[in-house]
Amino acid sequence: MLGRSDGVLNPGGIRFGPTDIYSVLENDEYSRLGVEETLVVGLMVEGGADEKVILFVKVSISPGLGDVRADYRCGVLRS
Repeated sequence: MLGRSDGVLNPGGIRFGPTDIYSVLENDEYSRLGVEETLVVGLMVEGGADEKVILFVKVSISPGLGDVRADYRCGVLRS
């Protein structure tokens, strides 16, 4: 097994935990926009000197959320 077991992410030397992201995205405001669940993982980049942070977002399928889903997709692709 390679990596940390304490959940701390460290992209570019900036340390934070997944709960920092969850606390922003898993609240009533984003729930109204269709966010059901989120998952944050760290992915070691080639050579193991740094890592990328990947955010998965489960969006509910509800009438009227089609544009919001497209906005999420566009935002992720631009990042």
